[in-house]
Parts: sequence; C-alpha cells; structure tokens
Amino acid sequence: MTRARAILPISRSAMIFCLVSLLCCGCSSGGGPSASPPVTTPAAPASSLASSSSLASSSLSSQGSPSSASSVSVAPLYSHSLYPMPIGAAVPAGTASNSLLKSPERQALANYHFNQLTAENIMKMDALSTEPDTWNFADADALINHARSQGQTVHGHTLLWHRALPGWTASAEGDAQRWQQRMTDHITAVAGHFHATAADTLVSWDVVNEAFEDEGAALRGSPAAASNSRDNLWYEKVGPTYIEQAFQAAHQAAPNAELYYNDFNLEWNATKLNAVIAMVQDFLARGIPIHGVGFQGHIWASNAISQWQAHMARVAAIDPRIKIKITELDVRFNHVTPPLRAADNTLYQRHREIIYQVVQAYLTAVPPAQRGGISLWGLIDGDSWIPPLYGLPDWPLLFFNDYTPKPAFQGFVEALQAESPQP
Repeated sequence: MTRARAILPISRSAMIFCLVSLLCCGCSSGGGPSASPPVTTPAAPASSLASSSSLASSSLSSQGSPSSASSVSVAPLYSHSLYPMPIGAAVPAGTASNSLLKSPERQALANYHFNQLTAENIMKMDALSTEPDTWNFADADALINHARSQGQTVHGHTLLWHRALPGWTASAEGDAQRWQQRMTDHITAVAGHFHATAADTLVSWDVVNEAFEDEGAALRGSPAAASNSRDNLWYEKVGPTYIEQAFQAAHQAAPNAELYYNDFNLEWNATKLNAVIAMVQDFLARGIPIHGVGFQGHIWASNAISQWQAHMARVAAIDPRIKIKITELDVRFNHVTPPLRAADNTLYQRHREIIYQVVQAYLTAVPPAQRGGISLWGLIDGDSWIPPLYGLPDWPLLFFNDYTPKPAFQGFVEALQAESPQP
C-alpha cells in the first residue's frame, strides 16, 4: 500500500493544503513536551515559510549543496522521491500528551508530508504487555487505523529490545526454555495480531533492536561484552541464538512483513557494522529470514556523512535482497562546549546542508530496489527525545514548534529532486 508519487486528488489535497497553510501562518504549539531548560520557540525565518502549492524548483550550487535562495516546497515531502519509497516519521500516540491522534496540527503535517508512520513507543513490549501472557492493542490499533485512513503504511517498532520491558519481566522465573517460550509468545502475539488485522498497513518491523554493544561489537549481555553492555535480558535468559529465534518467530507470525535488524552508530562504528554484516550473511546462508538493516541515524552535526554513505554501501553489497532503511533520523547540535542557548540562521542552514547530504548519501549508496526508506524520529523539535535527555535545548527535526517547515525540510526536498534516473 504505497502512495503514488503524484499529488493527491484535488479535493483532499486542497483541504490539507489549506490546513498546512493555516499552520504556516503561526499556529500555537499543540502541547508537545518542552525542552529542558525551557526555550522560547524562535519565529520561523521568512525563507522557511511555505510559499507555493506547486513543486518548488531548487537550484543547487556547483558544490552539490542546497541553494539558500530556493523557496520551500509545500508539495508532500514523499512526492519528491524519483523512485517511490517510504518517507516517514515516528509519532507519539496513546496516552502521550503530544499524541498524534490528539493533535490536529501534528496530523496535518504527518498526513500530508509522510507516507509512513512509526509508533514511537506504543508498540514496545512495556506498552503492549503490562501483564504476563496478556496484550492490549487498543492504542496501537488506533494508530494503525489512522494511518490506513490516510493511505499510509506503518513500520513496527519494536518486537524485541533489552529496554522498555514491562515490570513483570524483572520477577518472572523460569529456565532458558521457558524464557524462549515467553519471547516467542510475545513476538507471535504482536506480529500475528497485526498480520491478521493490518497486513496491508503494517508492512515492516524492527524485529530486534540494539543487540550489539558499541565498544567491541559483542552481543549485549554476552560474557565478551563490556561491563556497561551486559544489561540484556534476552541474551541472559535465552542465550546467543535469541536473535535468529526472534526473526524466525516474526516471519512465521507475519510472513508478508519486511524484517529489519535495527541499531545505532552503524553510521560510524566499523567494528559494530562488521558484526552486523557477519550476522546478516550468516542468516542468509542458513535461511534465517531477514530482509534489511536499519541505520537509526541519531547523528551529531559534526559527523562525517561520507563515512555513513560508505557503510550503507557495504550493507547494500551483502545481497540484493537486503534493504537499508534510515529509521530514526535526527541531528543533535548542542554537543558543544560551551553549550548553545539558542539557534540562529547559521545553525538552520547547517542543518539544511546536513539533511541534504544524508539523503543524497542514501540515494547514492542504496539502489532503488533496496531502499526501505527514510524516517525522522519526530515531527517538531518540541517532540524530540534529545533535549530532555541532555538537559539542553536542541533543534534536531524538520519542523519548528509552530509547525512551519525549517530550512532542513527543503534540504530533504532538494536532495530528492537532485536524483537522476538510474539506467
């Protein structure tokens, strides 16, 4: 269920455009979490305001970077992709104060610009299974139904993670066989539910999330892992084969879904990437179902995008059947000393360049048939996990807190538009 590249039918497109245009004139915040410490949302620079309902023409400098003179397009972001692929965003839902389903402003952005959604938290184990052998899909189903109503697909996040575990797992007893059964039961219940009710909408899963440590690329929880990377219930209780068992269970429960291994710092950590590549090669050789690798893409403004491009190319070269997906893209700026207290146009233009470079790197490294798509980890800066975690303001996403597009949005558009047809 992939959206077409063409602009939406005029009645619905006109309706959404009117709402987006209204938002771009300065709606107030929809109640997203504030940064810590509190930061006054800057007014959107005039150059970032939506100025036309047609596809904006973008000029590129001779260096291949986005032109600062081009206007921001308000055609749907996903519609600029030469080769159709998911372009999405992670969204809060359920009881979150900034839930997509409670916020007309967030809905206007997500419905119009993205053809795929990722559940930020409500499909994690602690949200779905608060009691043993019991699952509550009400919040997740509501998000699925919303996506379906908009012609969007959903990327499931995540079936198995060593974090976001329900409280009952801390006191549950049993040997390895009992824990293997618990793991399999959870994956079967969750993936099976959405296969039965939404196979046309929930089309892919992060099956296992963040299983490798950063330091030496051993599996988290294993004896070889660093002391700060041994907090992995699934390795401890099930053993080193838990990852392949998870993929097998997911495929059995949802045979039509694309199954991804997802991790952070694969963009830069060659040792960790080597371990993931070896795992994927081993799975393919033994017939373990795996369809892609997710690069989370939580990057710093100082990172070198060329290295990330090379790493994506290495994964693409494993096998034409393996897809690459950027799953959680955002950019942290406030990692400097002394810390920044506010953003200025220089930062916004740097953000634009970074997003252009990331999208260009993805399109260059990954052939169209192997593109699992690109997803942002949030809509507006006020929804980001970065300021609360680090206690500093930051500006990591594509939209200001007044729901207007930032220059980085246009950087994304320009990179998509710059792609040439492949032979």
